Amino acid sequence: MENLNESKYEGGSMMSSPESSSKQPLSEMTTGITYLHSESEDEDVCPICLEEYTYENPRIPLKCTHIYHLSCIYEWLERSESCPICSKMVQFNEET
Repeated sequence: MENLNESKYEGGSMMSSPESSSKQPLSEMTTGITYLHSESEDEDVCPICLEEYTYENPRIPLKCTHIYHLSCIYEWLERSESCPICSKMVQFNEET
């Protein structure tokens, strides 16, 4: 049985046997997670309403670096105090 587990590992499989995964700390098991970020026109739309930013309805960055329409984030704040994307407490940049 051990040879089968070793061959899976040597073959590039990320699966491990139940015995080895139970001994591994959770912090080690969760490392290597990759979040994809698109460098496309999706950045030009508000993630709340999915509409483009305009002069009449400008974008506003939060301290957590996420960007929303000012009106959208104010409406969101009526329901929740956390960022819709990262769940950090919403704080506005003083410079904006």
